[in-house]
Amino acid sequence: MVGGAVLGIPYFGLLMALIAFLSLHEMSVLAKKESAQHLWLNPMLFAGVILYINFLDAKEIQLNHFIAAWILQMICLYFSYMDLKNNFILNYISTSLYLWLPIGLLAMWFNQNSSTSTEYVLFYLIAIWLYDSMAYVVGKWLGKTPIFPKVSPKKTI
Repeated sequence: MVGGAVLGIPYFGLLMALIAFLSLHEMSVLAKKESAQHLWLNPMLFAGVILYINFLDAKEIQLNHFIAAWILQMICLYFSYMDLKNNFILNYISTSLYLWLPIGLLAMWFNQNSSTSTEYVLFYLIAIWLYDSMAYVVGKWLGKTPIFPKVSPKKTI
């Protein structure tokens, strides 16, 4: 991660696409979601979006990208809520879209609009700390429905 931040464009975008692809593929394998969607489709979609933004829109991420990502997030959040309300296991596609879009877009924005790479590393450390802390707080406060009972039976949402 630090190497991609130091090298800048286009290497940082390539690194983000690779990390998104591998992370989402690992999550789909752990969730054993073979029947709902093909295991390679969703990670390839995210890697493709990051590469598209990085190479074809390399000057800056425009406001309409953030608005489109926010609308997509709200739709995914609604479907995830409906699944949880009906006591279904959390939908893999809507959850991954909701979690990965803002992180990827913010990382690309930092990479394209900043002159030093120190902010990248600080941004990632703060983002990881914030997401982990809030996941713990929200899990303690609202945790009732199991996320992936086969992988970790005590993790709830």
